[in-house]
Amino acid sequence: MDDRVLGSVRRLLAANYELWHLDVFPAWRVRQFASDRGVPSLSSDSVENLWKSGLIRCDVLVSEEELGIDGLECVAEDDGQFRYCDRRQVLHREGGYGGVFELAREDMPGMELYFHPFRLYVLYHIQRVFAFSPSATQYLLYPNGLANLAGTHVEMLDKWTSRQSSADRFEYWNTVSELAICLEPLAYGRVFNQAARDPREMGKKRAKASKQYRKLANELLETVVVNDIERGRGELCRAAEVLDANKLIHVLLRLMAPHERLKLRGGLGGSMLFLCMAEIIRRSAEESLEIQLPEEDELGFGQWMDDARPLLYGTDRILDASPEERRDFLTSMGLDLGVKARCYVEGPTELGALRSAVGEGAGIQFVNLRGQVLARLGKGLSFREDLEGDRRSKAFSVVVLDGDREDYVRALKKAAQEGVFFGVFAISSPDFEFSNFGPDELLEVWLELASRDTQEPFEKPNDAIGLSETATSDQFSDYLKRNSLPLFEKSEAWGEALMAYALEHQQLPAGHAREGEDRPIVVLARQLMIARHAGYERSVAQFHVDAGTGKLVRKDE
Repeated sequence: MDDRVLGSVRRLLAANYELWHLDVFPAWRVRQFASDRGVPSLSSDSVENLWKSGLIRCDVLVSEEELGIDGLECVAEDDGQFRYCDRRQVLHREGGYGGVFELAREDMPGMELYFHPFRLYVLYHIQRVFAFSPSATQYLLYPNGLANLAGTHVEMLDKWTSRQSSADRFEYWNTVSELAICLEPLAYGRVFNQAARDPREMGKKRAKASKQYRKLANELLETVVVNDIERGRGELCRAAEVLDANKLIHVLLRLMAPHERLKLRGGLGGSMLFLCMAEIIRRSAEESLEIQLPEEDELGFGQWMDDARPLLYGTDRILDASPEERRDFLTSMGLDLGVKARCYVEGPTELGALRSAVGEGAGIQFVNLRGQVLARLGKGLSFREDLEGDRRSKAFSVVVLDGDREDYVRALKKAAQEGVFFGVFAISSPDFEFSNFGPDELLEVWLELASRDTQEPFEKPNDAIGLSETATSDQFSDYLKRNSLPLFEKSEAWGEALMAYALEHQQLPAGHAREGEDRPIVVLARQLMIARHAGYERSVAQFHVDAGTGKLVRKDE
């Protein structure tokens, strides 16, 4: 990175601080800001003393008098106030930095220091390097050991801070912060999903400065070596994990409303700020250099296995993902109420049964084909378009059809064969009732439902019902009519009653052709519940739909 261009950008921003989207803080507020984001242990005057010692640079210095301090470059003069850009270098002290605050006690009359929030990264390293953290039980174990430990700590710091490499590290940490600070106006809109400020709203002078800034920022990026960018970003991401190790939570939070991320406190708030810095650098470099760099969670501690990110997130680029891909990840974590699965049924009975078992909402939408799709021309063709829409929006499709609906069955199986459909389906033969229940069970449930509705008990006839599982609902209705029983009609209440019975007796009854197997309607209800929390792309990677059975089969089987 060309230090001269970096200096040009910093000078321009110091002179036109309105170009920053994040507010700069006076020194007295920095201590609280740092403490609120997991970097405590700073006294009320320590930030000023750190600046005086040269370990941290400020981003704007305002003085009532003209200053003649080496490294402070005057960038503007307004109404008797001088504005400076801090271009000082971190000094190598051969005797180390111990007691340096005593050498920097002179007052600063008429001077005010301002720091960009991204300077938190330098303060983080200052705390990390200088903090003395013995065991909480050291005093209880051996009080004199505290003095010994403190002496060893001082000796170690004296030795380290007296080296040139120590000054180089503080210079590097300041420079990493400054790279993010310089690129903040360039990438803020993309990182926080906000439109960039319209230069026309800033006035003619500020509009000119904004145009000049973009030119300089792009020139700066052209001088940066990509490996150096990744080194800095990697250190930012690892620092984020040191402050808070919940890496998956970091990803989730970065998908939330941007303004909410800025309100987070504690180590988590500091982590979000460091990841924001790394993302600002990445997005600026990607746009200016026309390259693609790893997202921030790839640069922290640990190593990603091949294809691990698509399996976890459903995509290689979760922060750049479409709303559908983001929703797929969020719903797999139980954090989104968008449509995760769409369930197609063929009438009120199936609708009532499945909706009573899994509920509507919380990621599941029901479509009554009889009430909606049949009203349209094209039928099977329209149904296929619905399934294609689910595939595009990454919603699981769950379908329940009667076997006599040949147009729909044909469209469904063809969609499964061609990969247009992903989910599960069940073809009821001869119909929903007799595919899931035995004749005696249907009669028992119907009479109980009818008795509940009429407040009048109905007894089961003494003679056998005389229907097999290959019968149809029409034949069941004829049987009721012959025996002067309440007339049968399909309804959501009927479906709810059947599902309540099925959940208490989940296997098909004795005498049924598939005796002992789980009822298909129970299997579908389970699949809908699973779909609420399953990752769509992970499922697509691991399973395929058997076009014959409608079940999901592992690809490695």
